[in-house]
Amino acid sequence: MRIEDLTRVKVYSASRHLEDVRKAPSSVSIITADEIRRYGWRTLAEALRSLRGFYTSDNRQYTYLGVRGFMRPGDDNPRILLLVNGHRLNDNVYDTAAIGTEFPLDLDLIDHIEVVRGPGSSLFGANAIFGVIDVITREPGRTAEAGTSDDAGSLLSRMGEATIAGSHGALSGLLSGSMYRSAGDASLFFPVFASPGTNNGYAENDDGGHFEHAFAELRDGNLEIQAMLSDRIRQFPTGAAGALFDDPANRENDARGYVDASLHRQLDPRTDLEARVYYDAYNYVGSGDYNAGGMMPTTAASVKARANWVGTEATVTRQIGAQRITGGAEYEDSLGIRQWFRHLSLLWHHDGE
Repeated sequence: MRIEDLTRVKVYSASRHLEDVRKAPSSVSIITADEIRRYGWRTLAEALRSLRGFYTSDNRQYTYLGVRGFMRPGDDNPRILLLVNGHRLNDNVYDTAAIGTEFPLDLDLIDHIEVVRGPGSSLFGANAIFGVIDVITREPGRTAEAGTSDDAGSLLSRMGEATIAGSHGALSGLLSGSMYRSAGDASLFFPVFASPGTNNGYAENDDGGHFEHAFAELRDGNLEIQAMLSDRIRQFPTGAAGALFDDPANRENDARGYVDASLHRQLDPRTDLEARVYYDAYNYVGSGDYNAGGMMPTTAASVKARANWVGTEATVTRQIGAQRITGGAEYEDSLGIRQWFRHLSLLWHHDGE
């Protein structure tokens, strides 16, 4: 784009209404679909890492995001608000902002990503401390289209995706699904486990994972309905949280889904209304084998978390001269939030004579 065109780009997430990026009250960066294709980014984390002041770390379970020197590995990114078309993706159990392979949307569906630096809690709530990331999906074209894609790569990774989209008058829709499989690294070395009792520090064939994604969107004028479903299983070879190192039973399963209906309407030339209702669900299962040493038994343990919630919100923005006044309300009801721990002794293990 030319410099003149860049200055006329409009963003939504900085003030919850469309405005020129030059007038936004925060520092805003935009990542376009062309950039994602040009640089070959395969996860949201890779795209965010290209921005100034953002960096990531990965412990082969999840990907963590740092902003301007602030990062606490293992805290699930709760200080970053992650949105898809304005819908909050942070779950109600761990407040996770999922940006790695656990991010539930295929990057091929993204039109652009708006990254708003700095606190935005007054507009978006408690997660928006370090920044707001709003992923905007692409709109269906004027003509019907259907397509599939297949990828294959190293580590026995392969991915397949199918998308159909079309429009008729003011009505348009998109439906997409994808699957991914990877065996991961066949052998990984961790110096901290370099002893005969832990395979001399080598984790073998314990780094695989797979996920399935589905996304649907229907638009009719100012009304938009979107739905998402994602399921991911990831092995972790690192012996995290005290689990046995190099054990194929160590894995995590994340499932996330939601249905969202939103309305964007201009009440008059100076007043805009935005309203939405939604239902969300989240499910997590982490399992692994543990051993306390000596005569203690090997134990299979699992940690589970499950939540589902409903909510509604409405925002009215009024232009008064050169200023805008925004007022709104949100109500959310957690239908259920559960966490529990289970363990089962499998066999007796004895070290030494």
